[in-house]
Amino acid sequence: MWKIALFYITCCRLVLTIRINIINNAVFDPNNVSYILNTLSGIQSLDSCICQCSTNSNCSIINYYGLNQTCILFSAQLSQGNLRVVPTSKIITLVVFGNTNSTNITSTYTSTSISTTTANMSCIPSTNYILSYTTSPLSYTQQIYNFTAQYSGFATLEFGFKAKNPAFTWHLDDVSIIDTSALNIEMLVNGNFENGTLIGWQILCSSNNCGGTGSSVVNTPCHTGSFCYEGTCAGNYDYLRQSFSITIGHIYTLSFWVYTDGHSDQAAYVNIILEQVPPTGDHLSLVLYLAFITTIAGNLTLFGSVANLIVAQKALTSSLQHKFDFWTYLKFGFLTTILLSLVGTLIIYGLLRVIH
Repeated sequence: MWKIALFYITCCRLVLTIRINIINNAVFDPNNVSYILNTLSGIQSLDSCICQCSTNSNCSIINYYGLNQTCILFSAQLSQGNLRVVPTSKIITLVVFGNTNSTNITSTYTSTSISTTTANMSCIPSTNYILSYTTSPLSYTQQIYNFTAQYSGFATLEFGFKAKNPAFTWHLDDVSIIDTSALNIEMLVNGNFENGTLIGWQILCSSNNCGGTGSSVVNTPCHTGSFCYEGTCAGNYDYLRQSFSITIGHIYTLSFWVYTDGHSDQAAYVNIILEQVPPTGDHLSLVLYLAFITTIAGNLTLFGSVANLIVAQKALTSSLQHKFDFWTYLKFGFLTTILLSLVGTLIIYGLLRVIH
């Protein structure tokens, strides 16, 4: 769905009026990797990504990956690439910039913040994994693993690679996760690494564990196409990750092609990490009942609410000097609390039935 908007952007001391087109749930795939100006990580919002592009005179298109907080800047026209629709769960936004009209207008662009949960990464290899490798396979071999989602939310695919030295490394290509329960939708971005970058992926712990030998995208030897991933972290692990959405009950097929140069000191594993605590159900009704009952319960006793004490004090200091003690108040408070709780519970129940 296209949205045409006029935004006033203030960033980095540069103030511009910019006409932009926003396309939700789509990405721009350039025909040539030279159109990529920059790949920025740690960009926490779409407005920050737009700000980065607006300060670059050559930038005309951006892909913003909300889950990975990655901003890709392009110097290209839409005709110089392809638009690809992606599932809404991936939280990806494509922005196409128009002409710059003025230079002295101050306003701000705001967007809805995206809350994500990132699994803890301590740079220590996982002890629980779905697949592991040491001295084989010695040539590109397809690996397949099927799993059923136990909840709806997000998960992370993780590859951990430990090489011996530059002559004994790991080689990965054509990674895919297919949702077989939803028309075989592809859940990953850039699984074949064919744009020559790690768009959609994260490499973690290379600086801590690998020194100057961290893993990267290379152009040989690959299973298909021109680019693939080589795990070159010597003597320790670094990690290749990508988050994806899962739907409870759906069956997913993970497939990839991998091979090792065969040294006994090499090791690798594949893991699927749960990104959040699995939801146990719809808690809306419980929250509503709990909020209502705890509010009404304040009327049960004299000390159940500060408001009760204020009224009692006012009554005592009034001209009638009426005194409320605990038991006198309870005679009225108990009956009214029970009655209001029953009536309110029935009303909430009826409203929930209408909603659902």
